[in-house]
Amino acid sequence: MTELTTTETKRLKICEATINAGKASWLAVGQALSEIKENRLYRQYHSTFEDYCQKRWGWGRIRAFQLIKSSAVAKALPSKMLTMVNTERAARALEKVDPEKRAEVVERAEKAGPVTAAAITRASKVVVVDAVELDKEGVVIPRNARDFWGRAQEVQDILTTISRICSALKKAKADKDNLFLESDLDRANSDLGNAYTNISASKPYAVCPTCGGKGCKTCFSRGVVGKFRWDRQIPDETKQAHLKEIKKIIDMSPRGA
Repeated sequence: MTELTTTETKRLKICEATINAGKASWLAVGQALSEIKENRLYRQYHSTFEDYCQKRWGWGRIRAFQLIKSSAVAKALPSKMLTMVNTERAARALEKVDPEKRAEVVERAEKAGPVTAAAITRASKVVVVDAVELDKEGVVIPRNARDFWGRAQEVQDILTTISRICSALKKAKADKDNLFLESDLDRANSDLGNAYTNISASKPYAVCPTCGGKGCKTCFSRGVVGKFRWDRQIPDETKQAHLKEIKKIIDMSPRGA
């Protein structure tokens, strides 16, 4: 433990007076605690910041850091938004949002009414939906499934090649091209049609409704399924339950957003 300088002692008194006078003001308290922690103004009588919080204020480490983090989140917002995010719970909900999206989330939440923690949570989900790629059913593609989802073009390229071959063989038959007299063009086209159908089943269509994109037996651990499996092999109740959450998020979007 080391003594504080005269200036540090004054700052500690100011910070502690702020905490004493404003325990109901989470923003001021959080900022005061942050200054004490960053400048180690507790060090004259306490070995750690956690020890200081516990003995001086009766707060555990988790509570102290909640106040510091929530006040830092609010302080980082544009000044016009400080009056919108006026509760610690709202700031703590906003902490879970990507810093680059926080102002957008607050604006969207404010359009729907008071900027409460619940409003921020709803607004943040809508912003996420707007910001990331969705599958063909409007569901956000989770990180685990993005690699396979991003390979859909590989399948499409193969399908396009098959289509081109089929078109060329149909033209050869229509033109009665003698080059292909030894070929059964109808059978070749039929085989290629079967191949097209078979391969198209692997083109990612939707996030797997059984595992939500985490990977399971239904999707062969890919996190995504093709349209054939989605349409014909997955029970309707499983798909409906899967889509229910995304519908809630869309319904929560503020009018006019």
